[in-house]
Amino acid sequence: MDELEQTRNEHATRESKLGAFDDADDDPIETTASDDVGTQTKAEWLADMAEKFDRFTDVITPDGHLVVFIGDMYRDQSYEFLSADLARAIESTAPVTLAANLIWYDPSKDLHVYGYPFSFVPSMVHQNVLVFRLEDEQS
Repeated sequence: MDELEQTRNEHATRESKLGAFDDADDDPIETTASDDVGTQTKAEWLADMAEKFDRFTDVITPDGHLVVFIGDMYRDQSYEFLSADLARAIESTAPVTLAANLIWYDPSKDLHVYGYPFSFVPSMVHQNVLVFRLEDEQS
């Protein structure tokens, strides 16, 4: 997302260390030669993230929580619920249960009416904060 040209933002687009993200599960995520990840589909990225979060659970105390900040995307006239996709992937792999989806409003982002009057394009002015709790070992 960082590499995309911003149409109404005064700030320069910053250089990203992440590869581009493609909407289709079959299309690869483009990466540069310096990336460690290589080429991944969205499904592969979700599986990779879920595996990493599964490993993180080894250090969570019994009363602790796993917290993930993630933004959703609007790309090619389609809203991508990356937060929901990632939450499902983590829950299906790691021994955690989603306890909350909190909204982190970012007041530094400008709220615009994009696409008017031809289409609706939402302003993305928030991050999702996914809070997971460790599943009870007796379950």
